[in-house]
Amino acid sequence: MGLTEISKSIISFGNKLGYMAEFSLAGAYPFGGEAFNPETLFGIHNAEFVQVTGKGYRFQFDKDNNKVKIFSKAPPIAYEEHHVLDDDYQCTLRYPPAFIMNIAAAGQNIKLRSTGIAKASLGSNEGCLTAQMAANARTTLQVNPGNQITTGAIGDGTGWTAGTDWSFASNKAVKAAGAGSGTLSEDTFAAIVGHTYRLVYTISDLTAGV
Repeated sequence: MGLTEISKSIISFGNKLGYMAEFSLAGAYPFGGEAFNPETLFGIHNAEFVQVTGKGYRFQFDKDNNKVKIFSKAPPIAYEEHHVLDDDYQCTLRYPPAFIMNIAAAGQNIKLRSTGIAKASLGSNEGCLTAQMAANARTTLQVNPGNQITTGAIGDGTGWTAGTDWSFASNKAVKAAGAGSGTLSEDTFAAIVGHTYRLVYTISDLTAGV
């Protein structure tokens, strides 16, 4: 989100100088507030009082960080929030919660454990808060969705089907040199609509080609 100045005027209050300005906001709101520095915007080094008003939202000036925080009314109870986990298998809730009843993926409950467990210590299909909940602060959840493919170690190839130019050796899937484009497929995994998956694999011992 960015601030664009539309107009401003100078007002004198005895030995005090003030500015009355109108701004427009555009873009996504950055969590923690939009940058609003009176010294940069108006040349005021030490602003004693800043009041921001607008329609439909509540505004608060954070003097310590020179930011304007914008608040909207949260629902009395957020029955459900849908999130996609980031690269660290985390998500941040939209509202500061009083309590969390359940974490679930499509068709699958996630066991909610104590706060602050390291990701490496979470069992498969377990989740926790990354830190203790605090007043007026959103909460971040850490989830271990577990491996959905149990034959990912390849081994002797059990559970996999090797198409043209594929074979198994030394606990690896081996692609023969050449232009063949046969398929290597896992036999039992079936993707579920509504789930987000991450596929991680390693290419090693490349001797030719691209």
